[in-house]
Amino acid sequence: MAIIKILFLAADPSDSVRLRLGQELRDIREKLQLSKYRDSFSLESRESVRTGDITQAIFDVEPQIVHFSGHGTSTGELCFEDILGKTKPVKPDALANLFKLVASQVSCVVLNACYSEVQAKSIAKHISFVVGMNQAIGDKAAIAFAVGFYKALGAGRSVKDAYEFGCVEIQLAGIPEHSTPILLEKEKIIREVDHNKTSLSISTTSFFSERFSKSFPGVRGIQTFSSSSEAITRLTKLLKDPLTLKKGNSEIQPIWWFRGYRNLQIELFEHLEDDIVLINEQELKIKSVTSVNGRDYYQCFVYIETYPMEPSGLYNYEKHEIQNWIEKHGYYSEEFGVYQREFLVKRSEYDDGAATLDGKLIELDWRATELRARYLSPYNLVIAAVDSPINNLSFDNSFEEIMNNILRGNASIEDLNRSVIELPKRSHR
Repeated sequence: MAIIKILFLAADPSDSVRLRLGQELRDIREKLQLSKYRDSFSLESRESVRTGDITQAIFDVEPQIVHFSGHGTSTGELCFEDILGKTKPVKPDALANLFKLVASQVSCVVLNACYSEVQAKSIAKHISFVVGMNQAIGDKAAIAFAVGFYKALGAGRSVKDAYEFGCVEIQLAGIPEHSTPILLEKEKIIREVDHNKTSLSISTTSFFSERFSKSFPGVRGIQTFSSSSEAITRLTKLLKDPLTLKKGNSEIQPIWWFRGYRNLQIELFEHLEDDIVLINEQELKIKSVTSVNGRDYYQCFVYIETYPMEPSGLYNYEKHEIQNWIEKHGYYSEEFGVYQREFLVKRSEYDDGAATLDGKLIELDWRATELRARYLSPYNLVIAAVDSPINNLSFDNSFEEIMNNILRGNASIEDLNRSVIELPKRSHR
């Protein structure tokens, strides 16, 4: 039997209620050492885990099973530690994307933390088996589940059986929390997502108008949200899944981003950190979001303005070259690749599929490499339905000019809105 590697990650921030994580680790180790197939398991642990430790631990151990023990928030975030040992929550999408990159290696994830079902559902889109908790769970129940789970694995039972034995172990201990752990399977999650994928039975402008109303309720005319956190909350609602819908036998992305000659369907939205979001490959440091509810439903759109971001450090820039480019094009950006959500590589290396990292020449696994665009100057863009009047070739030049003039302070969103209102209505798809 091949060696099954288990990585135990523990985080118990000093500003949270203390947990018996050391006891849980000792009990797991003991049960595996006493098990029938003890020589088939290898257990390694990392304690006081910070967010930056997670990927390094996975690289070092190369586990098939990842077990997290610690705290979770009621909103589904797992809590790691910052440099001072205080609580640092991590959003479900971030960890899900990490496990997406190691899905060929990791087959099971156990999240022994309160309210971890939300995180488990995100990870289960990529990992075969994920255990989470559908509510708060006490120390005794968490430890009992872990004991039952790993006793069963050590006896050669399947992950499904091990989950059942873990729940029974809680019952045997006389603790009324045996229904708190839940097991999620990737194949079932994928089938559920496919089954629930919305069919587009209305026009894209109607679909966008409905999303707009739920994201900016009560807005009539123009309203700006200058708080980054509030703006991101609204965008998260507007660009929630699904962004790809069924239409007959094909698929369609009804929501697009526009900026003159540069227009593209939106397939991905992610809140990366603090005030930074990802729309497709574009990293955006959100300054404000303005909702524009025009005269009719098909004319509504959302205007986004961003702060400049720090350069990646991959390129050398001359200030006058950047300024000249901004004066000519309105903004300045750089493109690069992100490998395994940690290493930055030049666009040319991304294109070639190989790079030099830490002095070593490596091939970049395309499944673990993402293209990114970062704006080093103020930037703006518009989000609207694909069939918005904005999607008009004859308007592209004027649109680009208005957007650049807004950044320069020579035009306003009101000017943009007046131009959109004058555009002809497109036919529905």
